[in-house]
Amino acid sequence: MHDGSTTDACIVAACENLSLEHLVFEDFSASSRIVDGILAGETRWTLRWLRIDNWGGGTDGSRARAVDVLRLVRGCPKLKGIDWYESDDPGDFEMCPETCDEIARVITGRGGWVVSRPVSGSANFRGGGHSGVLFE
Repeated sequence: MHDGSTTDACIVAACENLSLEHLVFEDFSASSRIVDGILAGETRWTLRWLRIDNWGGGTDGSRARAVDVLRLVRGCPKLKGIDWYESDDPGDFEMCPETCDEIARVITGRGGWVVSRPVSGSANFRGGGHSGVLFE
């Protein structure tokens, strides 16, 4: 999703009834509620690949956090690929290294892969030594 007018509600509506296999968020201001909406819909059962490019704070002041991505990863059993890049201040996204390591563990435990791009001056999304964790 890359559109200034797209909201969490638009994403939730699409994920509710569609069986999407791939989601791409680019410069999207997501709130933590977007994860609840995705997990409540059909996409939960079909999502295989997720790309997040700068998934910042929601327009209502709530912010998507690394723990929200972990909930999404745990709640989508077919999700085996994640490409995640945050260029903003890690405090903006709450990029907790332990949570990011757990995301990598879950994905690689399914035989999947994680593409991680270190962020200058932040706690990098590390792979924790898991195979299937790639760094660009």
